[in-house]
Amino acid sequence: MLMLQLLLRIIPVWTIVLWPAAALAAFSDTDLPGNTYRSFQLVSPVPSFCERACKRDGKCRAWTFSWPGKRGKRAMCFLKTAASTKRRDTCCVSGMRSLLATPLPEKKPELAPPPASARQPQPPEKKTKKITRESPPSITPPRPEPAKQAFCTRYADLAMQARQANARHACGYRGGRWNASRRGYYNWCLNNPRAAAERNTQARRRAIARCVAALQQPPRPEPPRPTARLRERIVGTLRELESCSTYTARALAMVRRARRNGCGFTGRRWTLNPLPHFEACRRLTLPQRAREIARLRARVKRCRLSGAERPYAPPRPARFRWLKVGGPGPNWRTRWYPARTGRCRLVRHCRCPVGDTCGGYRDGQQTIYWPDGCAAQPTLLRCQVR
Repeated sequence: MLMLQLLLRIIPVWTIVLWPAAALAAFSDTDLPGNTYRSFQLVSPVPSFCERACKRDGKCRAWTFSWPGKRGKRAMCFLKTAASTKRRDTCCVSGMRSLLATPLPEKKPELAPPPASARQPQPPEKKTKKITRESPPSITPPRPEPAKQAFCTRYADLAMQARQANARHACGYRGGRWNASRRGYYNWCLNNPRAAAERNTQARRRAIARCVAALQQPPRPEPPRPTARLRERIVGTLRELESCSTYTARALAMVRRARRNGCGFTGRRWTLNPLPHFEACRRLTLPQRAREIARLRARVKRCRLSGAERPYAPPRPARFRWLKVGGPGPNWRTRWYPARTGRCRLVRHCRCPVGDTCGGYRDGQQTIYWPDGCAAQPTLLRCQVR
């Protein structure tokens, strides 16, 4: 009884009665507008972190916690100097410190110190740091509106129908738009605008329509198979090409042997160009091809037996020159020029208003040209090729 009277003299009675008021009172879905003197972002969207910051600041009398995406990309904490009128809003969680939380200082009665003989030495107090463990917040996030819930439920149903159609028709569409669960579609719809959800639904509907239309198209007709007659013609052509290739190789072998022996044979039969031999083969029948190869072999054999060992001299290339046969002055002739085309070429003093005589001429043909200019008398020339 004596101890109780001593405690009542030291601690005021109103502090014991109103001690719970010193705690912070939190209100869900409530905003306290105005009187903000400090605001900052929170790493984790936990309202108790904002409440703890207000407890540590002696200037703070109220606080407001804002969920991510409401007043910023991340969660926000607003510390206030005073609590204003409460306003209903699902964006925030607010709390306030009661006015009785910080009682006014009061003079405590002075107690007479005990006599020195009654004092007992006490060990020095050890300063220990108290570690408190955070408890998860008891405040739930705001619930979406009923209209939004109904829309997202319909959105998730349509998305699952499109996913099932994709698997049923084997369309092969992949990605988050096609492989999510119903809960995933529903949560995505809640956290995104309604226009984006409608665009996704339309995109799935168009993709399924394209897939179904592609499946309903008639199959492409197969190309007609070759008939037996056409097949025989193809096989015959391939055999003829193979036979002519063999004929050309044998003819070229005879030509090389004849050149090594120095036989000096000329003509299309004894050229090293394979094209004339191949064209000749196409004009001959199978027996005629065999006889032609035998004839070439026999001629080369006769040349070898006759002992002709003279070296092979390829035919000289064709040459041409011009002969003056008419016109002023004495007649003359030019030197020989190589005739790659087997004709005489005239490229100088051959263009005048009277006519243009430039070009190529065969052996024996005559033409005119103007060596002294178009105003002078022309000269008559004749082509000579050998």
